[in-house]
Order: sequence, then C-alpha cells, then structure tokens
Amino acid sequence: MIHFKNKKVKYGILLCVALVLVIVFILAYRNANTRLPAPVEEYYEAGDVIEHNGLEICVANLYFGNMNDIVDKKNMPEKMRSDNDGLVIVFDVTNKKEENVNLAADFVPNVELVAYPIGYDNQGMIYAVDEEGDTILKPEETKTFAIRFGVSNNLVRQERRARFIKSDFYFDMSLYPVHKAIIIHGAEKV
Repeated sequence: MIHFKNKKVKYGILLCVALVLVIVFILAYRNANTRLPAPVEEYYEAGDVIEHNGLEICVANLYFGNMNDIVDKKNMPEKMRSDNDGLVIVFDVTNKKEENVNLAADFVPNVELVAYPIGYDNQGMIYAVDEEGDTILKPEETKTFAIRFGVSNNLVRQERRARFIKSDFYFDMSLYPVHKAIIIHGAEKV
C-alpha cells in the first residue's frame, strides 16, 4: 500500500511540474510575440534607386550559372572565377556621405539574398566591377559592384534549380524595424 501511495505522489508531482511549465511557456510565448511590433515593409523593384544608410543603390541584374561562364560572358572581375555555380547580383552605388565608405566592411555583412518559395538564404562576397577592384567609395563617387552568392547542392538540389531561377529573390538590406529589400523576379541563366 505504501508503494502505491509513493507512485501517486510521484505522478502528482510530475503532473504539477508539467502543468506549471506549460503555463509558463504559454505566457512567455504570448509575451514575446506581442512585445515588439511587426517590421515596416519597404519593398522595391530592380531598377529603383534606394537610399540606405547614406548610400544610393540601384540593382541592375541578377545572374545564375557557372561562375566561369558568368565571368567570361558578363565581364565580371577575374577574382570571381570558380568552377562552382553561383548567383551574381550587379548594382550601382553612390556614396552620399561626407566620408569614405568601405562596402566590404560596412555594407555586405548586413545584406543577404533570400529566394522564395524555394527557400534559399545566403550572404555573399563583394567585388568591384572596374579595373581597380577597390570596395571603398569616396564621397559622391559612383561605382558598379557585384556580390557573388554560392549555390551548392547543399543549398539547392540539382533537380530544383529550374524552379530556383524563377523564384522571387529578395536582396535584404535591413530586417528590423524596417524590412528593406529589393525584389528581383527571377535570375538570368548564363
């Protein structure tokens, strides 16, 4: 009989602890999702000139294919050459600040390329398209840059590539409190 009472006590204690955990989880989940407002969404199309942190950005093209083919056919920098597949976004940037801006340090760590509905999300590496290859912009200077994003079988399987290049690509520059992105409808196959 004592053994039976010990089991009842153990189950009662476990049930109370589980009930308390469920209540705490529900209150915390509800509180966390109502604490901050939803981000303001600012979506732009390719070709629009967008002001972001003192820079004027205009996306021209998005290419998909083997990196060697993109470098050869689209006159991209030799440093981008690779045997792997990739996405390359080409854009013009004008520095409206009164100081120099290093895009490799100040811009690229905060941007990413996201594809919907296929589910691709990646950060890339920036290259200057001109001969100098410098990612530093002087005040009021305009340059053309390219960001290379890798595409491997781990990120997008081979049989899904045809749907992948038809996806909507979001070039995200900020997520919160303002979700600022340039939408590119499909990539050009090279």
